[in-house]
Amino acid sequence: MKTLRKNIDLSNETIAILQIEATLSSFGSLKPFLEKIVNDFAAKSSKGRPEVYSKVLSTKKSNLSHKKLFGGKRKKLKG
Repeated sequence: MKTLRKNIDLSNETIAILQIEATLSSFGSLKPFLEKIVNDFAAKSSKGRPEVYSKVLSTKKSNLSHKKLFGGKRKKLKG
């Protein structure tokens, strides 16, 4: 159970309930279920208070546009 709780502390009962809900919602595992919950909450929050989040989101977008993605070739392993 500890491998599922990397950065937040939840009780074992809470983890068990979330795992059951993830399974009942056809997610297969807990991580995508929690990611959906967090993403939905963030989207709802940003729509509810756009004046609070607009500066943060515009800064984040501009930082992402300056990063370069490198698609280097991968070496094949011998064997």
